[in-house]
Amino acid sequence: MLQDCWEETVAAKTVKPVECGVGCLLQIYPLEVSSQLIRLTDSKTPVGREQSCGLCLPDASVSRRHALIELVNNEYQVSDLGSTNGTMVNECRLTSAVLKPGDRLQFGSFIFKFLST
Repeated sequence: MLQDCWEETVAAKTVKPVECGVGCLLQIYPLEVSSQLIRLTDSKTPVGREQSCGLCLPDASVSRRHALIELVNNEYQVSDLGSTNGTMVNECRLTSAVLKPGDRLQFGSFIFKFLST
């Protein structure tokens, strides 16, 4: 009877690698009800307090030109641009880093989660 419930395991088929999709940031602090996914559609996204930045964060804890997120060889990278408070990835202050899905980025008092396919 129990033997009827068991099925043989079948080997998985080879799956094509997923091509790099559009990266996204999700603001997780400060939490706002209107927070939406921020799509990184440009190959370079400047982050800072200046209105000209692709990701404008109007807060004194963020430098005018704080960081740069860019797509290089199908990988997203973040680079600090000499900001006063630094750029943090997973709570470590870094000058630059390759981003992985789930990484936490901090620019001043703003914290984001990096998402990508």
